Amino acid sequence: MPLQDVRSLRIFLEALLSSFTLLFICHASENVVDESERLANAVYHVDFVGTNLSFQRSLIIIMQQTQKPLVIKAGSLIDVSLVTYTAILRASYSSYTMLKAVHTNNA
Repeated sequence: MPLQDVRSLRIFLEALLSSFTLLFICHASENVVDESERLANAVYHVDFVGTNLSFQRSLIIIMQQTQKPLVIKAGSLIDVSLVTYTAILRASYSSYTMLKAVHTNNA
């Protein structure tokens, strides 16, 4: 196998591994956000009538904390979600096709 083919295969495999790693992180983040929303709904539907005052206060605190949607951010800049993952893949592919076109025109 020529050296160029080995190098291309290595770059492809690194890109694929990075893509799957990012997918795993974004999917996990999406699951955390979904579970946070489910927690807010579950607390809202708790039958608190007849429970002790301490439990009722705890429910109020939990409800207050879950009012604001949970968002996981990367570097305090961008949301970590499947929407972000899709945007990254689209931008990466667009950059790749542009660089390939420039390289083909210069060759």
